[in-house]
Amino acid sequence: MVVEVTKNWEGVPGVDLYTFTSNSGFLRAKVSNYGATLIALELKDAADGQYYPVTLGWGSVKKWQTDPNYFGTVVGRYGNRIKHGKFDLNGKTYQLEINNGPNSLHGGVKSYDKQLWDAEVVSNETVRGVKFTLISPDGDHGYPGALKVTTYVLLDNHDELLFRHEAALLDAGATKTVVNLTNHTYWNLGQWTKTQRDVLGHSLTLNADRVVETDADSIPTGRLPPVTGDFECFDFRAPRLLKKSVEADVMKPARGYDHYLVFARPDFAGVPRHHPAPMAGSWAATTPAQGELYCPDTGYGFALHTSEPGVQVYCANYLEPNSEGYGRAAMKHRGGLCLETQGFPDAPNQPHFPSTVLAAGERYEHTTVHKFFIRPAHEGSKL
Repeated sequence: MVVEVTKNWEGVPGVDLYTFTSNSGFLRAKVSNYGATLIALELKDAADGQYYPVTLGWGSVKKWQTDPNYFGTVVGRYGNRIKHGKFDLNGKTYQLEINNGPNSLHGGVKSYDKQLWDAEVVSNETVRGVKFTLISPDGDHGYPGALKVTTYVLLDNHDELLFRHEAALLDAGATKTVVNLTNHTYWNLGQWTKTQRDVLGHSLTLNADRVVETDADSIPTGRLPPVTGDFECFDFRAPRLLKKSVEADVMKPARGYDHYLVFARPDFAGVPRHHPAPMAGSWAATTPAQGELYCPDTGYGFALHTSEPGVQVYCANYLEPNSEGYGRAAMKHRGGLCLETQGFPDAPNQPHFPSTVLAAGERYEHTTVHKFFIRPAHEGSKL
């Protein structure tokens, strides 16, 4: 069977688990319709032929139902923070749920990450995976307009993992809304269940020359300083170990990396977005390459390709220690790294940031690809 389906996972009605591998057998994905979640992405070890997870998460769906960390889930309607949970649109002021200090984060409490999505197995000669669909009603967590959201989680025969997000307002005469979707996977490429290491020894490379400056509540000030001088700790234009600057003074309000980096493009306000067909495969070839995450200890890594103007880099600063995770991994502080490709945080309140407004008749599209590789351990980045 191309995609193995486990209905009513762990006896929970309506929650299903889907398992599938890339054609080479190197990648194995487990996803669920609960939150359109990547439960685990596993790589096959060449030495023992066993699969080991390179993501953090829970082995039990019941853990996901109460977990606040968004492991592997789709977050929306608006990923990242909106100041005071308010924005003006359609001649009105909209009030969202407040769930992160004085602000709204990732769409609110029990948002897309805690919903049961419709799921459809999709496959052809080169691609296999699951297409998830969710209807978000008008007023959902305070957001205007009924929205149809679609997310694909796919593997192809080139060891690429695709997250493809699409959205459109359902009513042709509907008022405008704001949309900013992302996947919230925590990566640890150090064969987590074997080593129990954090990610500070990982090397990160990003084609990003500016950072969104934030205040004490992680809300943008509106400034986009270059990644030099006081903000040099965000300079990943050459491979950089995460441990090198994670304790820098500018990190202290967020307890480490939890910042939006802007990809180096001539005009980020008019970014051309390239969206290969989900079922075509070889997505990386037609999606801009913007970085790489690599673990020198194992030689595992992936190139990051995305249509989005930037990425929220989050180093699991608030992860509680000693929690038993998927594969019996003991998760801990800075045990994973999120690379949340998305639009700008708080864009509805920052008029000079690229717009995240979606009008009736328009189509939101977001493509992010992880192209996995193995190179000899400690060899270093090829970028």
